[in-house]
Amino acid sequence: MTFGPVDLTLSGGWRELDRDRNAKLRRYKFDGIQRFPLDERFQDSLEDIFTIDNIGPDGIVIRDSTRPTDNSFAFLDIEAAYGLIDLTLWDRVRLNGGVRVEDWRQSAVTFDLFNPERGPIETELGDEDWLPSGSVTVFLSERQQLIASFGETIIRPDLRELSPSEFTDPVLDAPVLGNPELAPSDIVHYDLRYDFSPTPTELVSLGLFYKEITNPIELVILPSEAKLVTFENAAGAENYGVEFEFRKTLGFLNRWLFEFPLWDRLTVAGNASLIESNIDIDEQGILTSSSRPLQGQSPHVINGQISYLHREGGPEATLLYNVAGKRISEVGVAGLPDKYAQPFEQLDFTMTWPVGSRIKFKFKAQNILDSTFEITQGAETTQIYQKGRKFSVGLDIGF
Repeated sequence: MTFGPVDLTLSGGWRELDRDRNAKLRRYKFDGIQRFPLDERFQDSLEDIFTIDNIGPDGIVIRDSTRPTDNSFAFLDIEAAYGLIDLTLWDRVRLNGGVRVEDWRQSAVTFDLFNPERGPIETELGDEDWLPSGSVTVFLSERQQLIASFGETIIRPDLRELSPSEFTDPVLDAPVLGNPELAPSDIVHYDLRYDFSPTPTELVSLGLFYKEITNPIELVILPSEAKLVTFENAAGAENYGVEFEFRKTLGFLNRWLFEFPLWDRLTVAGNASLIESNIDIDEQGILTSSSRPLQGQSPHVINGQISYLHREGGPEATLLYNVAGKRISEVGVAGLPDKYAQPFEQLDFTMTWPVGSRIKFKFKAQNILDSTFEITQGAETTQIYQKGRKFSVGLDIGF
């Protein structure tokens, strides 16, 4: 709708999300191996020990070792609606604001499969959250704009994070226990950004941001010999920093260096963030550090890429680079230092090559540098391995 120098747009929407998770697990183990002499246990091969003659009541037996927390079910139901108003004044100032309402319920129930008289461990979460957001954009010129924005959001625990069932974290390769006492995290964020677009396909952007987090969820080391970790809510945290982003085609090198037909098809882009984070701890308790960054937050993140694009529908290729500064992977307790994941550099390459009008050949190479993933605790290295390179090829056929 237009009223003289004012353009007004009203919009709204509705969304429903239903998720559920059922964990049904039975564990079995071999028992009775201690009945064999030590020399047989350590010198004989497994094929010689696990034979038909050795398996039986007086030898090796298979026992059910299912744990009381191995079976659970959980669900998350969200009904959300939003209303948005978009107002532009004299083509110079744009006001955008609205609210999202989420009516949600989350539940996790863990039970002992063989002892129904033992009461289940239940977690029930739910609320009706009103989450406002808004922004003001000032068009300084046709190519420049200044944007200030704020918003509120909520991060709910993952379904398996609410159950005390044990699972293995695929990155840390560590046993993790969920925590039925977890609460959702509330986030309020503020951003101020300046954008400059020399051309429609190029960009230079500089921004400042601040985030205030209530009840952030962190991975915490449990004081046990099994090296277990679990999830805990901290009282609060804050993140703030600066971001820089750019995107530039290389056609200008035809004037600066030498004439080359591919310069116009090459684009370089990247972004970098410098981040400070602080965690609020009401009671230090068994936590080792009373002041530290937020678990999982790197002090800097750098991304870069160079892309080749054939504008007439020919081949396309992209080389991607990413690195993040060291970050706390697990929070230390009982005098143990925090664990830190060290910087990990990743270089990926993707290519698409049309073959005719209906077929595209695709090639992808991941983690070309094959950097070392390392986690340290104090002066000690607790985990180190090569992630390995991954290559794939494929064909897309259109009909």
